[in-house]
Order: sequence, then structure tokens, then C-alpha cells
Amino acid sequence: MEIQIDSPSTEYHNVYDGPIGLQTRNGFVTELRIEDVGVAQPRNASGTQTDFVYGFSVESANTGEVFHYIFTVTATNILFASVFDSQFQPRAYYQIGQMAADLEPFSVAVNYNQIIVNSASLPYPLWGFIGGTLVRADRVESINPDTPALTLFPGRVCSFADRFAWAYANQVIFNDPGTEPRTITAPNAISFGGTVLDLFQAGEGGSLIVVCTDATYAIPPDGLNGFQFQGVVSRIPGYQGARSNNAATARGSTLGLVKDGIIDISSFRKRQLSNYRQRRRLSKPVGPDASGDYRNGTMLATDEGFIITINGKSCLLDLDSGKATWLYSNDAWITAGGGNIDIVGILKDADGKNIFITGTNIIDLFGNTDYAFNPSVAAPDPVGTTPDGSICVNVPSDPQMSPVVREISTSADRPGFLQRSYVRNSLQTATTPPPQLSLVINTSLWSATAALREREMRSRRMQRAIRVDSPDVELTFTGGAVRLGTSFDLITKGIGRNRPSN
Repeated sequence: MEIQIDSPSTEYHNVYDGPIGLQTRNGFVTELRIEDVGVAQPRNASGTQTDFVYGFSVESANTGEVFHYIFTVTATNILFASVFDSQFQPRAYYQIGQMAADLEPFSVAVNYNQIIVNSASLPYPLWGFIGGTLVRADRVESINPDTPALTLFPGRVCSFADRFAWAYANQVIFNDPGTEPRTITAPNAISFGGTVLDLFQAGEGGSLIVVCTDATYAIPPDGLNGFQFQGVVSRIPGYQGARSNNAATARGSTLGLVKDGIIDISSFRKRQLSNYRQRRRLSKPVGPDASGDYRNGTMLATDEGFIITINGKSCLLDLDSGKATWLYSNDAWITAGGGNIDIVGILKDADGKNIFITGTNIIDLFGNTDYAFNPSVAAPDPVGTTPDGSICVNVPSDPQMSPVVREISTSADRPGFLQRSYVRNSLQTATTPPPQLSLVINTSLWSATAALREREMRSRRMQRAIRVDSPDVELTFTGGAVRLGTSFDLITKGIGRNRPSN
């Protein structure tokens, strides 16, 4: 029986659609560790910071240079901010102040070469120019003497058309026309029926989406014509948020977290992110665990889709393929200091490639090996570990058949690495052989023992004799950037005529 695994209904772990098709993920290459923040030479140092809490990248409109703004906290919950260049060399490092004990998600808005960062956990909003440090955002009086400026409170912020939208409690306030984001007045304030949890613009030129505790609202940009908001607020009653960062928008799609997965706020179609409820041997448990509520997690938008993070694992949802894959590291990488892949922010390099901020590391998906440390003069070649990817498939079967699983055949293209299959406490392992009738080029250019080999899809048959009522299968392939076969073969045998009992 041939079973297709290249399907959105399959649960993927470190497996996604890449440039070569269905493949295991690339290696996690550490760009910066939490120990490297706040020290003069940020490579394998020992700083005082304990966690990354947020970060973003901006490109200067004047020079085209990319700057990374990264926020970290100490053991006593003191917030620090750092500015790095595109090569993660430090430009600035300074203290912001005491954070609230209950950490609320951060938000950022960029317009007119200016940055606003805000969060309910901050002691005050932050403002600055791209490339410079951020300082306290104090109100700036309006040029209209009849509308005094309002105080800037900690809350949420986003860019909307050519304005800045500030949110505090149940209000959203737009700044006055012009290039000064710190001037907000009462005529540009909108009150809602619930507390504002998320706000963002749905695409270039799209409406402002405001997610509240009572409903979701949409505000078109044509209402921002002067010193007083004159637009129409539309109410979408089918979705309400539970906490900040429960909703996001990417490439025209606006999604929100619900108890059992995600929902498209425009069409109200739901989707589960983890549906494998059987015993696990090769993959790790993912999802909301005992709470059963995905709203305890967070959602971030990327160029390709969304990232949902919950319980130390991050799910990458690809809008093109419709596949959802859970990203995490193996135990060896965690032991080396990596930790779970709990993504709290997304950076971009000069080419627009995503770089992920986790609680303890800033990582780039590159190559085929995991590196938990940065190269340094003392250790120019840090020791890496081998990633792997798993696939969990629920195989439909009539329970009364109780088939005997005889064979599972899988395929991959990286010689010398493992293919594993697991079904009901039966684990079988096979090694991918070299390509058939291919040249093997031995050269010392790579190393004294390694060989440069061609790649070709090779299948392995793993035999067993295990009777199951529900033949749910886990498959694992070791190695990074390994191309996988889009199907596997499951050979079963039914109940024999002379079977005496169950």
C-alpha cells in the first residue's frame, strides 16, 4: 500500500518544502548567543543577559544598511537594548529599565526613517531614528493649538498608511499628519468595546485590523485625511483575541489562534496544527499539551507565512504549500546550549532572508549541520551536530482487520545517513546506500577521509512482523537538507483463517 506523505494532513517535524522538494530542514547556525550580548567581543563570551525577548531588522532609507535591534533581559528582569549591524557586530548597548514581571509581547512601527517600539511591559514607549539608539518617547505638542497632545502610554503600536497607530486599553489613536509620530490628539482617537490586543495593517494599502477581546475590527486607510479621523469602522464578530500576538497578517492572509489550531479571520476556515495523537518514539510532542489551547502561544508573520510558537516548539506554516512543520532541535544541540526553538522575533539580513530569535540563540537556517556556538579565533570550527526530520502519518485502517505490518519502505538521497521507521514499539533502522553505478570522488580537498559523492534517491526496506489495530507510522531521516520521497510503502497481511482468538 503506497501512502502519500506530501500532504497538508501529514504532521511534519523539521521537514518542509525546500528548493529540492520535500526535505529535512537546513542546519541551525548560531549567529549570536545570549552570552554574547553586552560584551566587547561577542563571540563565545559570557555576558550577563539571560533571555532574548524581542528583535527586528530595519533598513536605512539613506544608506541601505541593515540594522538589527535586539532586546534582552537579565535575571532581575532589567531590559537592555542592543543595536547590531548586518554582520552582528555591536554598535550600541544600553539599559532601558525595569520590565513588568508578566512579559507582554512587543510591537514595532517604522515610518519616515523613525522607529517606535511599544509594549505593555515597558516602562515607557521607545522612539529613535534608524541606525541610532532608542530613547523614551515623550509627547510632542500639536501644531494645532486647539488639540493638545496626549500622553504616550505603554501598549501596542503599528504602521498604518503613512501614520503611526497607538493602542492603549480600548483605544487606538493615530498621530497627527506629518512626520512626527509622537503627536497624538483626541480627534484621532477611536474607542472599542474591548481591550485592544493586536493591531496591524493587512498588506500594502490594506485596512487596519484591530483584534480586541470582544471582536475584530477593520478600518480602511481612506479615513486618515486630516487632523480628525473620518473613516468607517467595520466590526467582524466571528473572532476575538485572548492575548497579544494571537493574530497576524502575511501576504494578504489574516490568521488568528483558536483553541484547537488556527482560523482564517476572513473566511473563518479552521485548521489543526498537530493531529498525531499516538505514541511517539522518533518525534517530540508538540502543541498545547495538557491545556489544549493554542491561544496560550504566539503568532508571528514572515514573508512565506506564519510562525506559531507554543511550549518551546515553533510551527512554520507555509502559505504556498499549505504545510505546517514543527521546528526544534535534537537533544545533542540542546545539551550544547541551544535550547528549544521558541521564536520570539524575526530578523532579516541584507537579502531579506529570515533569521530567527529564540530565547537563547539567534539562528539562521543554512547548510546541513547544527552549530550551537559561533566561530571564534580560539575555535574557528565549532563542533556541530546532525539534525533530523520526522514524519507522523495516521494510516486509515478498519480496526477489525488487525493487520500485521510486514514491511515499510522509505527513500532518501543522502548516502551514509539513516532512515528509520516506527510502528507500535517496533523500530527499524537502515542506512541510505551510495547511488547506483555512480562515481565516488576521493579527494583530500574536503578531508583526509571524507568522499565527495553524487546524490540519488535510494530506498530501504525495513521488515518486521507486528500486529496493529491502528498502523500509525513515524518516519525519521537523519541529516540536514536531505531530499525525501513523497511516499512510502506499507505492506500488511490480514488476519489468518486459523487465528484462534484476538
